[in-house]
Parts: sequence; C-alpha cells; structure tokens
Amino acid sequence: VALPHNIRDFFELGKAIDNNVSFSGAGEKTTYYLSLNSVNSDGIMPGDNDKYNKYSVRFNGTADLSNKITTSININYVNVNSDLVQGG
Repeated sequence: VALPHNIRDFFELGKAIDNNVSFSGAGEKTTYYLSLNSVNSDGIMPGDNDKYNKYSVRFNGTADLSNKITTSININYVNVNSDLVQGG
C-alpha cells in the first residue's frame, strides 16, 4: 500500500552555489587577468549521491619586451569532483 506523499518525501531540495572573483590590471608594458571560480551543487536525490563541485583558476598575462617583441602566457586549471546518479 502506497503511503501518502511518499514520492514527494523521497526527494530533497536541490541547491547550487556559483562564486566568481576576478582581478585585472596593467602597467606601462604589462597586463594581467586572474579569475577564481567555484560551482557547488547538491541535487534532489537523497543522500550524497548527486553532488557536483567544480573549482577553476585562470591567469592571462602579457608583457612588451620591446617595440617588436611581445610575450604572453595563459594558464587554466580546473578540478571537478562529482558523484552523480546514473540515468538511463
């Protein structure tokens, strides 16, 4: 015999948090950009079976070494941890 509201009571409230911060600047012959990001979510399935966490860092920089030579660097790092329920 089915209990009243058993499907509704099975699921949890899902939530997601997205945070971003960035810094940029420039000197006479240089520029830079740095950003930090995080995404943390917990879905509607009960327990810790549908968590998703993503953290990333990005850095871009340039420098004019002379009137004819410019150098630049771009670095990206992403770390993803997930424990997702398989669908099908």
